[in-house]
Amino acid sequence: MKKRVFLGAVTAAAMMLSCGSFTAFAAEADTATTSEETSETASYSAETIIGVWEGTYIGTTGSTEVERKISFSVDQCDENGTFSGIAIVTSEKNERYYFSGTFDFETGDFNLKGTKWIFNDSNWGFAGFGGKYDTELEQIAGLIDGESGREFTLKKTSDSFIDYSVDLGKMSRNWYGEYDGTDGDITVRRNIKFSITDITDNGEIKGTGIISPSDKAEAQYAVDGSYYFKGDIDEKSGKIYIKGNEWIDRPSSNFSFAVFNGIITDGTIDGYTEEGLWKMESTDVLKGDLNFDNLLTVADLVALQKYLLTENDFNKSLFYYADMNDDEKVNAFDLILLRQAVAKRP
Repeated sequence: MKKRVFLGAVTAAAMMLSCGSFTAFAAEADTATTSEETSETASYSAETIIGVWEGTYIGTTGSTEVERKISFSVDQCDENGTFSGIAIVTSEKNERYYFSGTFDFETGDFNLKGTKWIFNDSNWGFAGFGGKYDTELEQIAGLIDGESGREFTLKKTSDSFIDYSVDLGKMSRNWYGEYDGTDGDITVRRNIKFSITDITDNGEIKGTGIISPSDKAEAQYAVDGSYYFKGDIDEKSGKIYIKGNEWIDRPSSNFSFAVFNGIITDGTIDGYTEEGLWKMESTDVLKGDLNFDNLLTVADLVALQKYLLTENDFNKSLFYYADMNDDEKVNAFDLILLRQAVAKRP
């Protein structure tokens, strides 16, 4: 057995020596084949798909096809190519939704579809994106719901995904801004101040809302009112939802609660009520500001003194602001602290 193997090896060596050129050619062919196979079999990874992708697609409004801009922020992708994130459709109201999909690391095949709406004022449905990554063009292209003529194209604009999340523990409790309400059939701009008095770990909120006249509306539509509200905040997407549930001071018997849906971004809220705009900015808690003019003045002292003397005409929603020492009581101690605070103001 040993001898037979030895002779085979010698024979092979002789062939290599006598046909050196052939052997060299065979080695080059093997190398070329390996390189060709590598180029034909693309090698992608989770890093390929994670990040921000922007582009256009053909959507529909009723039976009419419409080209829309869209942005996909892919924030995670596992070892099997299953990914997820948040999409924003560029429109008047910037609808957005959660999505999930798959990306084949070998072929570059791409499939994506929405899973849950975050904000959908236009009552759209989900479109399915099916396509493939083009290495040369560095883009993903394909068809919407597999329908000919409904193309989409996406290009990667960032290797880092967008973090839309909010920290509930650091969430501002006070917001001031404006919204579009109604007076009969007339859309009216009004000021609004929300004070969030409670936030649970799962994002449920409650608090008080103060309605006041806006200088952007005619005086005949001016109203004052306040109410308790409930709502929730989606920690991952930054969506906030608020609706009143009990009047404190109702402007009139036919005055109803507006529904607020918006997105929290860097200390601002942008969204829409049933009638139109909703925009707010976070504000610091200004204890003692009982007339909500963002100042501490004698007018605030008068309001508190009146309440303490008569216990009348004191809006319940002002309790949080009048409780200067946060002992859940409003008494003479709070009046002393408010007087000191007013005296210190420039």
